Amino acid sequence: MSGLLNFIQDSIGPIASKIANQKHLVAIRDGLVLIMPLTIVGSIFIIIGEFPIPAYQEFMLGVFGETFWGGFVWGVAFPATMGISAIVAVFGVAYSFVKNQNIDGLPAGAIALASYFFLLDGEEGILSYLGAEGLFVALVTGLIVGEIYCYFIKKDIVIHLPDSVPPTIMRSFVALIPSVVILFLFFGVRIGIALTPFATIHNLIMVVLQAPLMTVSNTYLGTLLPSMLNSILWTFGLHGDQIVGSVTGPIMTANYLANVEAFKLGLAPPFINCDGFGAIFLNFGGTGAILGLVIACKFMCKSKTIQQIANIGLVPSIFNISEPIMFGLPIVLNPIMMIPFILVTFAVTTVAYLAFALKLVAPIIVSPPWTTPIFASGFLATGGDWRAIVLQLVLLVIAFAIYFPFVKYVDNDYLKKEKGEQ
Repeated sequence: MSGLLNFIQDSIGPIASKIANQKHLVAIRDGLVLIMPLTIVGSIFIIIGEFPIPAYQEFMLGVFGETFWGGFVWGVAFPATMGISAIVAVFGVAYSFVKNQNIDGLPAGAIALASYFFLLDGEEGILSYLGAEGLFVALVTGLIVGEIYCYFIKKDIVIHLPDSVPPTIMRSFVALIPSVVILFLFFGVRIGIALTPFATIHNLIMVVLQAPLMTVSNTYLGTLLPSMLNSILWTFGLHGDQIVGSVTGPIMTANYLANVEAFKLGLAPPFINCDGFGAIFLNFGGTGAILGLVIACKFMCKSKTIQQIANIGLVPSIFNISEPIMFGLPIVLNPIMMIPFILVTFAVTTVAYLAFALKLVAPIIVSPPWTTPIFASGFLATGGDWRAIVLQLVLLVIAFAIYFPFVKYVDNDYLKKEKGEQ
């Protein structure tokens, strides 16, 4: 076992860390983080406007009237939050990419925003691709603009002014040459794609890249493999959420926003595996459904060591923070606890996916904060479906049942050591 651990730490660990810190993936992650507050606020408005209790809806209609209450969520709140996710992301990705290379990122963000609008086709196209539909193109645009802008700055292909010029004016002139080149480039891209059968960049990305990735991610294997990889990385002390999420995050966000768009149009949300599915139904208490382990430690174990660990980890795990247990019990580099940790991930992923695939639970249409406690998170995420609470309870019981015999073995070992010390 020690040989395997050394191999993981020496060989796989550095590779995984490089992936997590790869500059393009970091920029995408930061760009998506920038839209997270908008997603959360938009979700809150959806909960308020679509709360599935007839008496509540009748009361709100009576207070605000049909004109306001019927349109404030999808006509005002949604366009102002999730509806501008693409343009916020394109700015954020370019800004982050450039800033992480110790260059002023604000001009790059502004250029990326203008470049993205160069790709949009007419007034209807502009309105259609400010949100979820344009997210992939926005991410790619932000990266390309960031790369080109950094190239010009590093090669010093800029206009130089005397030091007496105010910094704000200097910034504008430094960005002028990169702006001209980048904007003309994106204008040329738009013209070139318009001459192809795809007509627009969004059609090209959807057919060639986005649709296949989203389809694969929504399959059982597309859901299970990233989840399992996340847990396996954690068992060796690597932050699986950051490493795996840096690759899958854009797809999960696009899937979630597509669900919201479908719900907005009165259609069935198409995606099971989307932003929120993992955090809410697979990783309650933290990665590996740690809450089930904490409950087993707190109420079924007798050793002072386990009890102290459970007391420290209980409150954080309620809010889906698992590090006190992950490193305190520990699970990391623990040959005994690694086994149930991975088994639980497999079990809860399989059961949760089947429950959604069989339509036993309503699809996810709201993305509550990842720290939302179990049961409340499932109820909110599915737009008020009580069956989501039942599913989370079943998953919690499964996690508890798998963890229990293993942690009880560890508990007995601690008890023997404690008795020997007395």
